[in-house]
Amino acid sequence: MTNQTINKIFSGVFWSSLEMIVNTIFSLLIQLLLAKLLMPDDFGVLALAMVFTLIVEVTSDLGMGAVLIQKKIENLKPNHFHTANITGFVWAIFLYALMSFIVAPFAANFMDQEILKTIIPVLSLSIIFNSISLIPRTKLIKEMRFKFVALTNNLSNFLSGTIAILLAYNDFGVWSLVSFTILKPFFCIPFYFYYSKWRPKLIWKKSCFEYIFSFGLITSATSVTNVLTGKFDYFIIGKLLNTSSLGYYSFAILITNLFRDRLVAVLNKVLYPYYTTLQDNRDRMLSSFLKTTAINITFIYPIIHGVILFSEYFLQYFFLDKWNESIILIKIFSCTVLIQMLNNSHTTLIRAAGEVKVEFYLQLVKSLIFFIPLITIGTHYFGLIGAATSHLIATLLGLLVSFYVMKIIFNFRLKLLIDSVGNKVFWYLIIFIITLLIKYYCMWQIAFVSYLSLIVSYFLVKEKQLINMLRKFTTNNKPK
Repeated sequence: MTNQTINKIFSGVFWSSLEMIVNTIFSLLIQLLLAKLLMPDDFGVLALAMVFTLIVEVTSDLGMGAVLIQKKIENLKPNHFHTANITGFVWAIFLYALMSFIVAPFAANFMDQEILKTIIPVLSLSIIFNSISLIPRTKLIKEMRFKFVALTNNLSNFLSGTIAILLAYNDFGVWSLVSFTILKPFFCIPFYFYYSKWRPKLIWKKSCFEYIFSFGLITSATSVTNVLTGKFDYFIIGKLLNTSSLGYYSFAILITNLFRDRLVAVLNKVLYPYYTTLQDNRDRMLSSFLKTTAINITFIYPIIHGVILFSEYFLQYFFLDKWNESIILIKIFSCTVLIQMLNNSHTTLIRAAGEVKVEFYLQLVKSLIFFIPLITIGTHYFGLIGAATSHLIATLLGLLVSFYVMKIIFNFRLKLLIDSVGNKVFWYLIIFIITLLIKYYCMWQIAFVSYLSLIVSYFLVKEKQLINMLRKFTTNNKPK
């Protein structure tokens, strides 16, 4: 690999990480403000609408973005990008009509929520917005120009978040959350076109379409399966319980998954084009995966342990008793995140190796055998706690199946993972137990300060190499 490619990867990690930090902090502040201003029922209604829109939205680009990134540059011509652009936009218009005139009325009647007739068509505008920016966004990612992707996402997040807060202050209720969701992709459009310098042309070639569609179709099917796995619990809770219960549930997922979801987005964006450069060397792909998993755990485990230890105190401070029903759910989902981090980017690894059918069948098995049955049974008999616990169990079972598939493709062994992350997990567990004992015998504020001190001490003693690497990245990426 050339020094230029390595520098692009390092730069991608730096700028994507910066984007994650800024977006995560800002999104967290926005969501906390909205949670303070709005009611659980508002969050529940939005979560219910998102179940129906996300299933369709993940197919909006027909997997063409992933194809254009995965295929080697010498196999792509400008016409491939123009064909994908026109195909994506026409398909998005069709999907929007489908959501507005068929899905929205069905969802409103089936879930007995009349407001879904209005909310779903408005939320579905994001399908069109994302299709417009598909190619310029894909070009930036393929060329590893992550600095401009980061700037675009941060600016759009700031603008949409500001508008959402203003609407919430003026009693727009659930529409504040809706505006935050659809304005982000809308504000991204001009920035993506400006930074990419790409301009569309009215060119559509059948041969180009066939070349990218065969791969993209399987990728889209996998994305739908992922959404069904990730959002099926919302559907069941909304149907069997009520929107307020779904509000507590979705808020718990928001608090625990915010950092993980941002990290997943960063890693997929940076590592997918990187993994594709190694697709002929699976040993190196596995080695990169293990290093990435170690970095995941280094940063996410202390955050999630902190959530488990102190979430109830901060929720009480910010919201009084409004979100108390979410506390036990937050703790359960935090344990789920700890499990997920052990194979956080495995699907990206499998897809980059060209095994898109394996990725699809893997996600399908996890959905049909683990997630859907367990969450349905758990919700029916034990309510919200049953749903969250079932999600935890299904995640653990899915992890074991994923490891088996990775063993077949990449000769993955559990010992390799233990060697890579075992020491970090051990020390974080020791810090967690010490903090738990301090919290038991002292005020929680003392335990919180002690926990922060122990985590900082761990980084200074055990993560010197990582700190030096981050310092080097920061120095190399200072504005000149």
